[in-house]
Amino acid sequence: MVLRSITYSLAVSFFVGALHSAHMVQAATGGADSFYKAYYLETEKQDWSGAADLYKEALDDSRLSGDLRAQAKARMQACREELASADFASLVPPTTLAYVEFTRPGEHLEQLLSQLGLLRDGSMAGNENGAVAISPELVRELTGLRGAALAVTGFDPIKMQPTGVIILNPGRLEVIRGLLETGLPIGGKSVEPIDGFPTYNIENEAFVTLTSRLVIAGTMRSDIDGVIARLTGRESSSLKSDSNLAKELATRDDSMLFFCLNARPVMGMANIMLAAGAAADPNVAVARALLDPDSLQSVVGKAGIGDKGLFLDVSLRLSDDHRNLVYNFLRTPAIDRETLRAIPSGAAAFIATALNPPPGEAVYQAQKTDGPPVITALDFGREIFANITTLAAFVLAPDQDGTSGWRVPDAGVVLTVNDPSKSEALWTQMLGIASLATGSGAMEGAPVQVAGIKARSFTFPGGVRVLFATDDHDVIVASNENVLARSLAARNDHESVLDDPGYAGSIGAIGSATTKAIFAHPGRLAKMAMLYTPGSDRAELAKAAEVLTDTVALLLVDHSNDTLHFGLRVAGVPDVGPLLGAELAAHRAASEREERISHAIQKGKWDAALAAIDATLDAEPGRLDLIEKRCKILTLKKNDVDAANVCLDRYAEAAGDNAMALNNLAWALLTEERFGEKHDAAALKLSERACKLTGFKNWAYLDTLALAEFRAGNAAGAVKHQREAVRLAGKKANDELKSALAKYENAAGASQVASGDGS
Repeated sequence: MVLRSITYSLAVSFFVGALHSAHMVQAATGGADSFYKAYYLETEKQDWSGAADLYKEALDDSRLSGDLRAQAKARMQACREELASADFASLVPPTTLAYVEFTRPGEHLEQLLSQLGLLRDGSMAGNENGAVAISPELVRELTGLRGAALAVTGFDPIKMQPTGVIILNPGRLEVIRGLLETGLPIGGKSVEPIDGFPTYNIENEAFVTLTSRLVIAGTMRSDIDGVIARLTGRESSSLKSDSNLAKELATRDDSMLFFCLNARPVMGMANIMLAAGAAADPNVAVARALLDPDSLQSVVGKAGIGDKGLFLDVSLRLSDDHRNLVYNFLRTPAIDRETLRAIPSGAAAFIATALNPPPGEAVYQAQKTDGPPVITALDFGREIFANITTLAAFVLAPDQDGTSGWRVPDAGVVLTVNDPSKSEALWTQMLGIASLATGSGAMEGAPVQVAGIKARSFTFPGGVRVLFATDDHDVIVASNENVLARSLAARNDHESVLDDPGYAGSIGAIGSATTKAIFAHPGRLAKMAMLYTPGSDRAELAKAAEVLTDTVALLLVDHSNDTLHFGLRVAGVPDVGPLLGAELAAHRAASEREERISHAIQKGKWDAALAAIDATLDAEPGRLDLIEKRCKILTLKKNDVDAANVCLDRYAEAAGDNAMALNNLAWALLTEERFGEKHDAAALKLSERACKLTGFKNWAYLDTLALAEFRAGNAAGAVKHQREAVRLAGKKANDELKSALAKYENAAGASQVASGDGS
């Protein structure tokens, strides 16, 4: 019985102790559990609000250990700072004169790299297709900066410089904060903290304060104090609460860079100077009346990377009741879709604008006469300021790559007018006079018919032609029949840029207030450039054209009653990853080929060197340096003069119009002893071509040609070219040039005597 009693007592004691221990463990870990959950939300999820609430919950638990309590308090403050500083505009004063904000650069960079095809899509495996791919983890680590803002808050008349404050949130880039915490005590002087945060004075020029998350620097201590007051909730008024900029600030979500000029406080300062200037100078008073500076509300801009590409927007806003005459004078009507219907599908670039209201609303009244319209001096002004309603200019991409060389681009201009007969009389007279003035054509041009429309063709020097036609209220000026036909088909057969899939994703950006539009298709422009680009450069342009198939750049100008807006867009950012990968692979292959050539030459293995050079020339056929190297190996190392001469012919062909390369090689063949005068005939051909390319006007090239002629036994030809070289050289004609001339003259004279001509 005693044993059973003892055993029972021990069991009860153990059970009670276990319950007590479990309760103590729970009590000890209750607050810690909230702390660790908060830590996870803060560091892994960047959920500042949830983390701050959990840190507060942990602090409210009296059982939380002292070490965790100190950490929880600091981290809760940091999370609250993150929440308060999520919008930098809420931390600067409402009277801020100018403001610049840079936010979330890492996210924008990651999005841009993704659109460019340069971001690895999660897999850590090797890149099988050879495209360049950057790890998103690397981007996030390198661009952990949350953002920064600069606010100009005033102007110091004594130092003649602006005053302001800079706010930096390093985000995950703790190294920035570490550097500042290390360097500030060394380079600055510790002063009284601001709201408990360490503050430093830098050479009596600026103050820097480090909060839990932010770095705040300013020219005045009071500006930093104001930022911290808004950060901690002691002050509520800020630039964000300013009604003048409320609309603009609300549009920042998709931008990486935002900037604005808060004109109301600025103009308050400027008016004092303007009033003083107006009293002293009437011109200032006139300018003030024309510009109505008091009506300026803001100048705002933003830039970033959106879902559809890159963008930049800049807007100038005036008050609703402004009297800015210059602003109103520059305003033109909005573009309508009919303007775009005049531009053919397949345009590489185009410009569209409206100058006057459409015909149904026109102020201009066409003159009615029985005979042909009479053109007066005033009609030139009326044409621009009243008759022309819209203007569209375009250049077409070539249907085929074609051969390189100069040609007139496929371009055209379409004017929609109120009075086509007046415009026809005016423009045909101008084109006729210009054609006559160049001595290339007739005043009335030549009648032609294109797509059933009567037109006139005017001829200019170089075979350039300009066609003119009218179709209803459209006046069309085109560089050839193809352009004119496609312009006519654009409106009549629904083959305009409005039907062009290349512009489908961007043409909708033209709004109801858009007065001017410029669109460019880089891929099609690259195809155009190929027509004017020789040789190997065309291949590079072809690659660019292929990559830029879906890319469109545009500039829009919107002009409403109170806002002037400029918008720049790049839609369809090209996927350049595969192209860069191919270029890198080609570069590596080229480096390996160069290494094989160098290795073979160093070892004196000339057959291997020639084989490596030939392999490289197969990939890079225009490499003059390698062709020259091949020629030198053949003649100097292999002693194969015939093969070397064939190689020199190849060099001349590859050099094209590179007169300098031709002359330099010819001079080397003629003057370097190692060639032993074995290639004088080849040097003569190279030199002659160099001189022809330069019109026999380069004295140095003529000097080479004279030597080549002399070596060929043509002393008279040598004299002729050397005399011209001396004449062209003028004061640069040195003793070497003159002595060579004397040598050739003596030889020519001796030759004449020997033949009996000099007797």
